[in-house]
Amino acid sequence: MHYRSADQNDIPALKELGLASYGRLKKYLTPENWLEMETLIQSDQTFPKLVRDCHSFVCEENGLLLGMAWLVPSGNPTKIYTPETSYIRMVGVHPDAGGKGIAQALTKLCIDKAKDTAETMISLHSAEVMYGARHIYEKLGFKKIRLLDEHYGLVYWLYEMQLD
Repeated sequence: MHYRSADQNDIPALKELGLASYGRLKKYLTPENWLEMETLIQSDQTFPKLVRDCHSFVCEENGLLLGMAWLVPSGNPTKIYTPETSYIRMVGVHPDAGGKGIAQALTKLCIDKAKDTAETMISLHSAEVMYGARHIYEKLGFKKIRLLDEHYGLVYWLYEMQLD
């Protein structure tokens, strides 16, 4: 397996990987909520913006993308994240590649990049039903901070890690 940065040429494969990895949530979502998530993943804006504006990490094997993660630098606040916080988005691993440590390696790459770029705080959010992901985040040192508003009809938690 090879880890590298994503580029614009990866966008079609990233969309496919996003649908495959996040498709596991479909069983927990209403048809309307799945359509909303699927539309976001397939949007012509989502992955080009991530590739352009974030530090990207993908796992590739034999020319196939098996995993992805994005580190958004501080200064990009949302209703969840403060301007001082960098945050991880869309850690995803193809279901056929699960159990190989890819999600943990990608998350570590995001943490290391945040440290290398002098970030002081890194955050992420995860759905309560994403037991494996939450286990990885907690194992790496993220602390569960608070319950967030429902999103896609799911319960989400905010996690943070102090880096300084």
